[in-house]
Amino acid sequence: MQFESDIRSKTDKELLDMVYEFDKWSPEFLNAVENELIKRNILPTDIQDRKNKLIEQETRLLSGSQDASPFGLIIGWLGCFGLIGIFIGHNYAFSEIKRKCTDQKFQKYTEATRKMGKNMVWLSIILSSLMLAYNFIELLTG
Repeated sequence: MQFESDIRSKTDKELLDMVYEFDKWSPEFLNAVENELIKRNILPTDIQDRKNKLIEQETRLLSGSQDASPFGLIIGWLGCFGLIGIFIGHNYAFSEIKRKCTDQKFQKYTEATRKMGKNMVWLSIILSSLMLAYNFIELLTG
């Protein structure tokens, strides 16, 4: 990996500080730090316990999806006559949050909000297509 040489050049203290900063580094980087600490025979025994606690906290926080903002919904539904509705609907339908420790992804919004976002996208596509078809017919007959 590209950062293994950087990790090898770190002091024991720097690596021990880094290995506890789960929210600061990527999972790949932390694994490389842990591997280097194992090679140096100084990996702390409480690392896995701390990781498990952080994973439990993140699971509780991230699995409680949020609802859409009323303002965003109003703008999204009003924007269904154009691309704004597609963008806002897509955001509500497909946004995810990535967990820091394991790269696992969680849906950002509740099931009801995601369903509303998908409906917003489809309605925007249909209305935009109808408007384009109408303008094309007007152009041909006008």
